[in-house]
Amino acid sequence: MISNRESARRSRMRRQKLIGDLIAEKAALEGSIGEANQKLSGAWGRYSALKAENERLRAEKERLAEYAANLNEVLATYGEIEVGGDGVPDFSADQAGFQNPWSDYFGVRSSSAQLVTDCF
Repeated sequence: MISNRESARRSRMRRQKLIGDLIAEKAALEGSIGEANQKLSGAWGRYSALKAENERLRAEKERLAEYAANLNEVLATYGEIEVGGDGVPDFSADQAGFQNPWSDYFGVRSSSAQLVTDCF
């Protein structure tokens, strides 16, 4: 009878220890989940910010491409550059001054360089 009581006591102690271990493991896992949720929240915020920045940059790229196309049309209209069939200006060797439109071209400011500087 004593050994039966002793066996039951040991069984209750093992069960109690197991329950304590499971409670500690549950707390550790809940902590890990909380940390993971914080990291996910931060990553999601960075993703949203980068997505908005990407959309802004795409819109700015389109605006600048249209602006460059308009400038090319103006330059072509004034006969300063030749625009090919693809709409891309042809900067040949005799038009080297337009590679840097703010510089003097043979000591004389070109009309297109003056237009560009007047815009700013």
